[in-house]
Amino acid sequence: MAVPAAAAAAAKLDFVLPPGYTGLRVVGSGAYGVVVAAVAPGGRRVAVKRVPRWTSDAIDGKRVLREAKLLRFLAGHENVVELLALEASDGVEDVFIVTNLFETDLHKVIYSKQSLSEAHVRWFAYQALRGLKFLHSAGVLHRDLKPSNLLVNSNCDLAIADFGLARGVARDVAAGTPPGGEAPSPAATSPAGGVPPLALTEYVVTRWYRAPEIMLGSRAYTGAVDVFALGCVIVELFRRKPLAAGADFSDQLRLLVDVLGSPDDAELRGFVTSSKALRFMASLPRRPKAPWASLLRPGHPASAPALDLLDKLLVWSPSRRISVDAALAHPWLVELHRKDDEPVAPAAFDFSFESASAGALDARRLKTLMVAEIAALKQARKVAKDAPQASGALAPAAAPRTTVIGVGASV
Repeated sequence: MAVPAAAAAAAKLDFVLPPGYTGLRVVGSGAYGVVVAAVAPGGRRVAVKRVPRWTSDAIDGKRVLREAKLLRFLAGHENVVELLALEASDGVEDVFIVTNLFETDLHKVIYSKQSLSEAHVRWFAYQALRGLKFLHSAGVLHRDLKPSNLLVNSNCDLAIADFGLARGVARDVAAGTPPGGEAPSPAATSPAGGVPPLALTEYVVTRWYRAPEIMLGSRAYTGAVDVFALGCVIVELFRRKPLAAGADFSDQLRLLVDVLGSPDDAELRGFVTSSKALRFMASLPRRPKAPWASLLRPGHPASAPALDLLDKLLVWSPSRRISVDAALAHPWLVELHRKDDEPVAPAAFDFSFESASAGALDARRLKTLMVAEIAALKQARKVAKDAPQASGALAPAAAPRTTVIGVGASV
């Protein structure tokens, strides 16, 4: 269903599809452009995101280029949105990112009247973790995991989307430190290729899904930030409302204390170095952990294994938070977990194009790099066109692959 604001945005931008694409219909909008459903040359239904004047702001331009590069690099994983084509207008003034078309996203499902069973929630959680395992193995932190960035179809297939805020760290850092381990130092967060660490900032992830270490000023965080965000999403699937909907970062921390309980001082000092942040946390009233029965909807309880996993996902200290691999092997997901069908990336993604030593990312260089991405994608797709396609379902027969969840947005 087209969002009115998105329709207005499309009209204002005078949305024009690349040559050969037909069937313009707005399905959504984001920070950088409007997304439409269209029919690509050859007849495939696709999603097209047009980003107009994408180099007019250097930061936005870098994010658009980053997403294009990441989507090409992450190609082939069922739980990551698939980049089908990159197109550009004359002069590379506008960029069109063409991906596979999904019927809806988890945000729309959560706030619809559609019934969701625990089997649905478990299957969504498993697929998201399977996608995160692939991302983190490539040294990529998503940093903006939330329901609207988890695309789904009516058969319950799920894919992670929107990589504009992603960042790179060493592959072992992306996987997170083991329980009881030391938090990584800033020097340990260098991306592949020996590039100096990128600035990891607090202003990432929609506030309601931010991990505590982000809000408390840590600049050397790990893939545990995505794990915490996914925990928030899973709770929201059960509750049909956010775990904590803070008005600002201090309010968000207060609400997290109310539901997760107060962290002990030693736990905080293990990952918080800011004295101001420590004083703020010390000023909050001490609270016990809220029982899940008080947080979930009456008459819609979650099973004990589901709650046990949530307890391990939603932990204050990132070093004590469950890893993606351990979460995939958790008893709640035992019927879905197949280690040999949970692939890792063959190499780390190279973020060096963003480093200062690679040169300024001005409009000219951004366009040059985007043209190179367009050419590389076309060449890769040409090579793969006649290659045999891998087969096999993502999950065993027990998974609700054929369950129709009655999504409200038709495409």
